[in-house]
Amino acid sequence: MARPDDLPAVAPWCVRADETPRPSIPPWMLGPSTDNEAPEGMSEPGDDAAAADAPPPVVPLAEHLALRAEYDALAAERAALAAEHAALAAEHAGLSREMETLRERVLAASEPELVRLACAVAARVVGREVRVDPALLAAWAREAVAALEGREGAAVVVAPDVAARVPAEAWAQSLGSDHAVTVDPSLPPGAMAVRAGASTIDVSAAGRLAAVADDLFADVT
Repeated sequence: MARPDDLPAVAPWCVRADETPRPSIPPWMLGPSTDNEAPEGMSEPGDDAAAADAPPPVVPLAEHLALRAEYDALAAERAALAAEHAALAAEHAGLSREMETLRERVLAASEPELVRLACAVAARVVGREVRVDPALLAAWAREAVAALEGREGAAVVVAPDVAARVPAEAWAQSLGSDHAVTVDPSLPPGAMAVRAGASTIDVSAAGRLAAVADDLFADVT
């Protein structure tokens, strides 16, 4: 019987012909060869074809009915939202038309008041300008005389306060020597007119503003 010291250091099956050590596990203890196995994460060539030929997964009937009910509920909700949107759009269009009509009514109702306000402001401005430059009245008389050009006997008639306010030089510069200025004590303060036969043009500040106001009110009514 051999002693342990006489046992070979390497088992006979672990030594190749070139004396290179092999694994110390006996050949009959090794598992089947894995040389031909596909690496992890890769499928065999026939696996994809088999997966394509496989039947689709079967959804249980209860789950299918639940999904169908959920789809129908969502479709009904979408239809309700579409109807609500259409109703809101129609309401918005109606409100827009109503607001436009209301705006037109408000403007139409406020135009006379705006005209009166504008005339009041104009009267104050014109009165201030006449006080600063009374010769402006003579210029207005000249415009009226020019409007009655061709008619004989055109005369400028003024109230006493107008005659006192406008210097004689201003009358002469505006009217020349062909038209005399007549003072009529019966006229109210500030009144002045140009008369030619049966025609009379009111050239006072109040008369000019009244003519403008009449034109403006005629446009807004």
